Amino acid sequence: MNNQYDHLIRQFATRPDFPPHFVKGMIHVESAFRADARGPGGELGLMQFLASTAKTLGVDHASLVNPEAAIRAGTRYIAQIIDKYVTPNLKVPIHPQLRIRFVQFAYNAGPLFTVRLLKRFGADAATLSSPGSFNRMVDTLKGDPDVLRLQKLTREADFLAARKKVVERYQYWAGQYAKDFGTNPGANPPAAVQASMPLIPLAIVGAAYLIWKRK
Repeated sequence: MNNQYDHLIRQFATRPDFPPHFVKGMIHVESAFRADARGPGGELGLMQFLASTAKTLGVDHASLVNPEAAIRAGTRYIAQIIDKYVTPNLKVPIHPQLRIRFVQFAYNAGPLFTVRLLKRFGADAATLSSPGSFNRMVDTLKGDPDVLRLQKLTREADFLAARKKVVERYQYWAGQYAKDFGTNPGANPPAAVQASMPLIPLAIVGAAYLIWKRK
């Protein structure tokens, strides 16, 4: 049972617009609940922070091997994404599940692309009314020079497809852990998403942040 950190998740994941089971699903994908997990790009802890991301929150990167520090920092970063990058770029209401997907996308790929998409679609009520719009919106970034730059950096065949797959994994595992927090998990995901999902080391948020800062 992966419930050793549920009390910390409940303590820090208090925002109604990002329920705790989504945080737990992200922890599953990012670190497989290994408090001392280290990624190849210097990512550290349960929520796999790079030093550059920790710095933006005023967090000592080395402290993130501590589960409490890691979950506190992760939920603080999620709140920052919502309040600084998502909400200000919305002109009309957004479906709550679509909002969560864009927060997860920003967490995985850095805020640059989420901001770019929401500036493009932030007044499109029809598009923002359905969580199914997420993949179509992300696909409009194909050919973007910053996407191609990060694709080369990460040596991925398709940067955007990889990011969408990570969001799918976040979503799937959130559904699996919803009952731990008394939440309805909703509909089952497609069979392809239910298959074995190995941990993917992520080392791109820092690079995306640097691209963002150069703008």
